[in-house]
Amino acid sequence: MMRLGGLAGLLAVVGALGGCATTTYHLMATPVVYKDPRLDIVSQIPESERSTRLTDFFATRRAPVPQGGAGHYGNDEAEAMRLGVARVQLGEPGWTYQQLSAAAVTSTAKKPLLGQVETVEELGTVGAGPARTDAEREFVVRIDAHIARTNNPEVVMYVHGYRATFDEVVVMMGSLSAYLQNGAVVAFAWPTGQRFWDYLTDCPRAEGYAPDVARMIALLAETKARYVNLLAYSCGSPVLANALAQLRARHPEQDRAKRYRIGNVIFVASDIDLKTFAREHVPAIMALAQQASVDTQNRP
Repeated sequence: MMRLGGLAGLLAVVGALGGCATTTYHLMATPVVYKDPRLDIVSQIPESERSTRLTDFFATRRAPVPQGGAGHYGNDEAEAMRLGVARVQLGEPGWTYQQLSAAAVTSTAKKPLLGQVETVEELGTVGAGPARTDAEREFVVRIDAHIARTNNPEVVMYVHGYRATFDEVVVMMGSLSAYLQNGAVVAFAWPTGQRFWDYLTDCPRAEGYAPDVARMIALLAETKARYVNLLAYSCGSPVLANALAQLRARHPEQDRAKRYRIGNVIFVASDIDLKTFAREHVPAIMALAQQASVDTQNRP
């Protein structure tokens, strides 16, 4: 679907991002601008972009589910970060793009559209050292090929909150890709349980994945994307903030545009201490990013 430019565009579509698990995998709520008949955004979308099946990229520290289990990656931690490509079906099976567009206009946050992960292709694991692995090099090649086919040569990486399943996050990112005119989206999926009290243990533990997120940002900067945009929800926010601080510490003397090409950084329903954030993270974020936005209305 049509790209919504800059920070305002990303903010227009992240309102439905969530971190809590559901029994079904729902799409993001349709942005209001897509429902306004005066704008008629859908008619402006190139025919080549009108599809109910979209590609997502992912990086995960979750271990694969056992053979025959539900989903693709579970709640347990894997020893190494895994990279891959997922294919997502938006809407009901068999729907045409016209049916999907019509349903999107009438959908609401309480009655969202559904989707599913059809296939997952794992490219391999990421090493601990500075050298790039074959999987990382292939990941960059795949993203470059993807953005070369779209009118939106940018990348968005999302770090979810707690109680989110792998498939849930990937489906939601598929709908984000649709609203950003099929730009490349990357889901960083960290291990988290599905019980509400897991918040007490999972959120503090999540910050340990900041080095993985930092490595992913640096890897995405090696693509041909114009900008690398970053989103985080709830207790994914400290993970992203710490990752950015680590990257800034590595290259304190370099201009932001030359190293990582970070465009927008958006923290939604941030589970983050404001004093710590202002003291330790804001300087690094402002040094690395073109724009930043923080929503401090905390909800798990």
